Amino acid sequence: MAKTWTIALLFGLAATVAACGHKDRPSSTGSGSPTTPTSPTVPTPDPPAPPPTPEVCAYAVAAEPDHFDRDGGNGKLTMTTTAACKWTIKNDATWLAIEGPAQGEGPATVKFSAQSNDEAPDRRMTIAVADKSVAISQAGQAGCTFEVSPVTSTIPRSHWLADIDVVTGRGCRWTAASDTPWIRLRGTGGSGPGTLTYEADFNPETRYAVTRTASISIRWATPTAGQNVRVTQWGDCNIALGVPGGSGYASDTLNVGAAGGTFHYFVLTDPFMGCAWTVESNDPWVSVTSPRLHQVNAGDGDLYFTIPANTSVSRRAVITIGDKPLTITQQGR
Repeated sequence: MAKTWTIALLFGLAATVAACGHKDRPSSTGSGSPTTPTSPTVPTPDPPAPPPTPEVCAYAVAAEPDHFDRDGGNGKLTMTTTAACKWTIKNDATWLAIEGPAQGEGPATVKFSAQSNDEAPDRRMTIAVADKSVAISQAGQAGCTFEVSPVTSTIPRSHWLADIDVVTGRGCRWTAASDTPWIRLRGTGGSGPGTLTYEADFNPETRYAVTRTASISIRWATPTAGQNVRVTQWGDCNIALGVPGGSGYASDTLNVGAAGGTFHYFVLTDPFMGCAWTVESNDPWVSVTSPRLHQVNAGDGDLYFTIPANTSVSRRAVITIGDKPLTITQQGR
């Protein structure tokens, strides 16, 4: 029994040593050959994504308006494109100003303004946006026509205001100047049709029938250049009144009954072919029918006026013919 236990113990120890010394050695198959170790599986990476296709930007541009009159004005530039597309506005003329941002992206509307064109020729410019452009044109002064009236005027000796009419198109520019200090202009020109008012001083000339002359020059930028307006002002001359059917000169006073009436006087001038005169009155109840109040007349003429019936107290009025007053007194009822 003791021998058998010893062998069993030794056999178990040997088996244990064998197992510890060869724990990493591959196990044997049934045939006794070693087993080849299996490598771990490595996943295959996905191929890289292709780069994004760049967006192709397309542009359209329009100007409203694309033509301006001579006096210029405001407009707008409309740019049509997709949201991410960038744009830059380029302007090749100084007379048109972009009033919004010159750079941006996506669809947009930008304001612009055109200056007045004071030069004779028409003009044209281009606004470029990306690969697109739009042309804008503007009329010049060369196409303007002008008409000035009157081109000659005869005015009385007194301090005087008068008008000159300038008829032309919209945006057509003109200037005005006087060649003498005794005529002062209430304006130096304008754009388009207008009225120029001038003021003449009293003429101190005391020599008989002596006049003085001035020139008002109106100019514009066309081949016709302009028009001169000639103003003649009378100095001292004589004015008298006569009554039809009467003899000699009429009195400078007139007495009228309460019923009123219509009256006619001759206006006699010396020199009879030239002396300038007007009819003036600040009394509205006296109706001057011919000539019109403030109308300039030259030489001999006729004066007609009407006095209405007076249902109140007596009243007084003055009509001035040239520098000669006619005092009217009307009775009351």
